[in-house]
Amino acid sequence: MTTEELDQFGPWVLPVRGPSDVPRLYADERVDWDSVELALKVPRPLQRRDATPGMDLYDALLLVDAHALTVLRRRTHDAGYDRLQARHRDVLALESSTSMLDGRLTLHTLSGTVEVPYNGSQAGVIEDLLDVLRFHAFGVRTGEPRDAPALEREAAGREDLALVTAYRELVAAGVAADAVAVAPRGRVARRGGVLSRAADLLLPVTRHAAVVVVGPAEVHVLHRRAWLTTVRAPVHSLAHLVLPRDRRAALWGEPHARLEGVLVVRGEGVPTLALPDVGEAGGLLLSAVGSEGVRRP
Repeated sequence: MTTEELDQFGPWVLPVRGPSDVPRLYADERVDWDSVELALKVPRPLQRRDATPGMDLYDALLLVDAHALTVLRRRTHDAGYDRLQARHRDVLALESSTSMLDGRLTLHTLSGTVEVPYNGSQAGVIEDLLDVLRFHAFGVRTGEPRDAPALEREAAGREDLALVTAYRELVAAGVAADAVAVAPRGRVARRGGVLSRAADLLLPVTRHAAVVVVGPAEVHVLHRRAWLTTVRAPVHSLAHLVLPRDRRAALWGEPHARLEGVLVVRGEGVPTLALPDVGEAGGLLLSAVGSEGVRRP
C-alpha cells in the first residue's frame, strides 16, 4: 500500500481520476479511462486508527460510463474482488438510504439487485452519483430549480420533519416536481380477532410516513428505510427511491394481507412500498407509473 493511500484513508467516498487513484486491490482491472464519466472508491467500515500498511482499505470501486455502472467489490472471505455490472437500460429503480452511519446505494435491475454499502456521512456524494445514474438510466438530468408544489414544514407530522426537508432539498437541487402528496405516519391494526387486538396493544404496528413526488419522467419517494415497524424507539433513517415513468416496471397495489388500512405497492424487481389505502399518496404513485391498479383479493 502506498503511504498516500493510507494517509488519505477515512470514511470518505473519494473520486478516482485515473490509474494513480485506484486502490491497490483493483490496480489490475482493465479500465478504459477515456470512457469513464465518474469513478468513486468506497472505503471499508474501518476506524482510521485501525488501518495498517498492507490492508486493502476500499470495499468497492464504482465506474460509470455511458452504458453501465460497474462495481468492483472486495471479497471478505478470500483474496481478490468480484466484478458486477448493471446496465443502465436494465435499471428498474434506484435507491439511496441512510440509517445513522449505515448507508446503502441500491440498483434494482432486470437481472437482480446491486447494493453498495457506504458511510452515511457521505450521503451527499452518493446523491451526486444518483444524479448521474438517473440521467443514464431514465434520461433525466437535474436542472435549474423551478417552481414546485409547496409543503408546509409539518406536512408529514412533527416526527417526520426530515422528509419535508428532504423534499425541499430535492426541488432546490433542480429536480422537477409537478405534484406531491404526503402520507403521514400512523398506527395500523392487525386483521383478525381477540389475539390480534391483544398484539396491537402489546406491539402496535406503525406505518411510517412518505412523500411522493411526481415529475415529468420519474417519481421520487422519500421515506423511512422500514415501512412498517413495531419498535417504539425513534426512527432516524431516510431513503430516496426513484422510479421511471416509462412503464418499464409493472407496479400494482393490493391490500395488506395482515394489516388494515395499508396499501402495498409492489412490482417485479422493484422495492415493496406500504402506503395508506386512503389519501392521495398511493393513488398519485400508481397513476404516475402507469400501474395495473389495485388488485383485490
